[in-house]
Amino acid sequence: HHFPSYSQLVLVSDPLEKLDWLQDATHARAGRPVTLVDDLTRGHHLAQPLPDEKMRAALRARGLHFEVFDPFSSSWPQLAQRLLE
Repeated sequence: HHFPSYSQLVLVSDPLEKLDWLQDATHARAGRPVTLVDDLTRGHHLAQPLPDEKMRAALRARGLHFEVFDPFSSSWPQLAQRLLE
């Protein structure tokens, strides 16, 4: 997949719980970017998941970096190339 090895895998019960972790990680790693890679959708029990606009707005409001990944329209190598540019 062309990504550097990750040091942590963070699991949460609610997507908004990611915000505090991302904020802390961003401050702790000053000078090294922290980027959330996620599909940023909700309603996975539905036929078609919906964009999680609340989460996206919260990420923008806090100035946190994120990349929406959709495996149907992109691939890991394409995402890696975009992030490493």
